[in-house]
Amino acid sequence: MEALSFPIKHPAYQQLRQQGRWLHLMAAGLFLVHAFSHLRQSDPSLIYLACLFLLALDLVILVLAGRTLLTEQPRINLFFRLTEVLFFLIIAIEYFLKGNWTAGGAHAVAALGFSYLYYCERKLAGPEVVKILHTGIEIPGIPEEKFLLWTKINQLNISYSTLSITNSSSENQVIEFEQNLTAAEREQVEAFAKYYLGG
Repeated sequence: MEALSFPIKHPAYQQLRQQGRWLHLMAAGLFLVHAFSHLRQSDPSLIYLACLFLLALDLVILVLAGRTLLTEQPRINLFFRLTEVLFFLIIAIEYFLKGNWTAGGAHAVAALGFSYLYYCERKLAGPEVVKILHTGIEIPGIPEEKFLLWTKINQLNISYSTLSITNSSSENQVIEFEQNLTAAEREQVEAFAKYYLGG
């Protein structure tokens, strides 16, 4: 038996994809708030202000112009997240070099937050697939995949549209396939279940 993999509809992935627009709008709002707070300083940097306004404007235009773009092209999310991470990181380093530890720390925390979003959204760039392997079943997840060893699985029920897994702690997980399985694919999954779970 060869290892199997099937595209699935993962609720966490779908939710993050749908929230992509709101995350970009939130980032744009943070940039604008930060720009106005920087403008109130005694000696604001015009280059820094211009960068903040441009980043906010780019994000707003992206959200307004491409409603489906963010869900259909998740790599665009990655580009903007990486830009945000680098922006906050560079500003944090600049503040640290100037000895302003409070502002530097705040920007470093923002860089870490956007890094985490980048890490989560990076998973959206790839396909969402459940993998049925000889060692167990791998289920995609955010922030990390879930791996169930065959020894930890009590029951596996397969239909043409779903895969239901009950683990040793009696937790039931239902996975919905992106497309209905063929009869041959279903038989392959049943063969795995019979071989590793018996019955």
